[in-house]
Amino acid sequence: MIIPGFSHKIDYIFKREGKLIYKEVVFFLAESRTKKVTLSEEHSEFFWLEFEKAVEKLNFKESKEVLKKADEFLNRT
Repeated sequence: MIIPGFSHKIDYIFKREGKLIYKEVVFFLAESRTKKVTLSEEHSEFFWLEFEKAVEKLNFKESKEVLKKADEFLNRT
């Protein structure tokens, strides 16, 4: 189930086979009623992690910022 009120977009450009590729990624928050995960071709693995460990696991600054904004959204008073 999608949690209303939160979305965050990042976009970037990368090079593949000599061509510049523009990519836009939109993040949403969702609640799962199961721990079962089905991966798409884009993904090789997944982890269920506590917040701090999830931040440590991420490689990109932008991804860490999105996760921190999501945490702030969920914990706002």
